[in-house]
Amino acid sequence: MGYPLINDVLSPLGALLKCGALPSDAQSKGALLHERLQSPIRIAVIGLSGAGKSCLISFLSDNLSGVITSQKPAAIGGISVTKVALSPVLPKAGDTAALAYANADIVLWCSQEFSDVEQAQWASAPEDLKDRSLLVLTKADSFLANKSLTSVMERLQKIAADEFHSFVPMATLQAISACPNAGAIDEPLLKASGGRALLDTINNQVELGCQADLDQAQLFLKRFHADIPVISEADAVPGDVQGADIIDLSRAAIEYVAQQTVTLTDIMEASDTAEILEFCNDTAIGLADIVTDELSTEENILALQGDLLEAADVMLLLEMEASQVSAADAVTLLLQLTRDLTSVQAA
Repeated sequence: MGYPLINDVLSPLGALLKCGALPSDAQSKGALLHERLQSPIRIAVIGLSGAGKSCLISFLSDNLSGVITSQKPAAIGGISVTKVALSPVLPKAGDTAALAYANADIVLWCSQEFSDVEQAQWASAPEDLKDRSLLVLTKADSFLANKSLTSVMERLQKIAADEFHSFVPMATLQAISACPNAGAIDEPLLKASGGRALLDTINNQVELGCQADLDQAQLFLKRFHADIPVISEADAVPGDVQGADIIDLSRAAIEYVAQQTVTLTDIMEASDTAEILEFCNDTAIGLADIVTDELSTEENILALQGDLLEAADVMLLLEMEASQVSAADAVTLLLQLTRDLTSVQAA
């Protein structure tokens, strides 16, 4: 893999916190990062009574890697799943929902209609949580039986497009039957039930969340000059044999990003969204300039140039969005570019 494992970052971060040399605010922030890296990704399965939450949790517990239950103790990088039953009456339901939002990294909202009451409860969720959460149409097979599935899906897809990361219709009992405790998974049935789409989407969001935590920890370590874990040859992404030209280009690009990262950590301390976005955009343009100054017909260099030019375009769009979410995405993209360049260097 092209980035340090969680345990590799925990060690230098823990040592830095124990040395007692950090300013008090940095010590507090570092302690929170250290705790976060050791905590599971928190999934809240939310819905009204009878929405199919328990059945869905049963499916996830058996088929989602790393789920923590009473039989599976917590481990670094695990996933905790919590059921949250909502009242159909406001404001009591809103209080319950707000507490759930504060203690969740991902929400799976189970519903057959996502009613006005449910929409009102979800409206108060933080935007960054919405960007990681899913609207799950549970008991989708019952709608199929009475031939109303298409109309229900069309309505909910429109809502989910603005309010959730994804929309997944789910026939949970079929998904469970496709994954027997003993025996091979019936992949066609799992896919048809919506189970495969749900598992893949959750796994992707979990991976992104873990990577974001690692990125924040690495930035913290760089900010206070702690040793950063390096990628070994065993961890390097396999690639084609490359000539000295692309090695030189990637080295120059990595050195440039390393210099910029020191400044980025200072900017992030101020939490100025506009400044973060402008800096990330300028850095992406600088990276593109470094590699596109090289006139070459080599396929690997042309591919690298294309990737960085595309990243610069994406960064510009993020700056235009001008939101806290886009600022976080910009930092993540910049760090991903660093990992990709390091992989080129190591290959």
